[in-house]
Amino acid sequence: MYVFPCVKLKINFNFYLIFVQEMISDPSVLYQTPVNVTAPLAFAEIIRKNHVMTYYLTRSLRRISPVTFRRNVDEHIEITDVYIPFMAEQLKQGLSENDTSKVQIYIVALGLTGHSKILPVFEPYIEGKKSVSNFQRLLMVSSLSTLSRFEPELIGPIFYKLYSNVNEDHKIRCMSIHQYITLNPPLITLQRIAKFTNDDLNENVISTVKNTINSLANTKRPELQDLATKARSVRHLLNPKKFNKWNSQSYYTDLNHWGIRGLSVQTIGDNSVIPSYLRVAVNTVFDFYGLPTLEAGYMVSNIKQLWDYWKNEETSHELLKKSHIEKLLQILQFKSEDLDKLEGQVFINTVHNLLIYPFDSRTLRKISSRKYPEFYYKIILFLKT
Repeated sequence: MYVFPCVKLKINFNFYLIFVQEMISDPSVLYQTPVNVTAPLAFAEIIRKNHVMTYYLTRSLRRISPVTFRRNVDEHIEITDVYIPFMAEQLKQGLSENDTSKVQIYIVALGLTGHSKILPVFEPYIEGKKSVSNFQRLLMVSSLSTLSRFEPELIGPIFYKLYSNVNEDHKIRCMSIHQYITLNPPLITLQRIAKFTNDDLNENVISTVKNTINSLANTKRPELQDLATKARSVRHLLNPKKFNKWNSQSYYTDLNHWGIRGLSVQTIGDNSVIPSYLRVAVNTVFDFYGLPTLEAGYMVSNIKQLWDYWKNEETSHELLKKSHIEKLLQILQFKSEDLDKLEGQVFINTVHNLLIYPFDSRTLRKISSRKYPEFYYKIILFLKT
């Protein structure tokens, strides 16, 4: 039975230390699903909370910093000098093996560490010096958000550079400018960004900037008041044109009910009614270190391609019921090179747990071939209504 890759973080420090050490010493552990995706993300959380946020007491983590290796009891190596390079190597292997799920997991894991040592890992790919798909580049940019909260002076210029490149993919520009604005840039820079909405040629990017600045200008949340003041002073410079409601959007809304303080929604359009990226974040009184209490959403390389895949799978199911096996096989093999480019993930992140479902065309084919396809097609029909 196929097990869908699922990641659920329940931090047990000693267990994950032993497990990650086992991954290094015994590569076969890496091929155990879904455990192979659980350990990297769980251990990334430990690195962030111990080495970046100092969230946990040193006593709780005395066994992992510094790390003592079995090969030499007297050899002590800083944890980030061992495991971040290890995760970077796993990312490289995933790319060489064309293993989309592995690539996504290690991109997210490196980002979750929130450590500056991930920057040299991502930079060659983000800058185009090494080849990856646009989706993987977008995921890397998104994964820099954790580090940007701790070191905005380091990551802010990267976001701004990506946004400023008008030849860059609009999804990456939208992601970058949204993240950059939320880092509370200098007023003069925010003025420049607002003015450029009148000259920018990409409506998705303009829409992202407009919605982000306008919604921030209206927020009453105390931690955003400095940024809100700047947003109010520059919003008169924004492009006055009204854009399609299906363009990329970014909203910040104040809420004061049952401990909820605010809600933010970000979408990135892809010339379709359904956005290719959606992120919803809920801020409550239980937020820690500026991180939302709950984040949920999805991202996909091409929403139209995913939609076409679902439609063809439904057609295949009908043909199967009619016993037209030859036609079924023909449909399942349509545009095989295009199907291999389909990538995506669904995620839910809370203070205590992270759930990630990475997928590609091969993953979807495995899901659709399960014993009870009727439920699968009910979901498809529900999404299409």
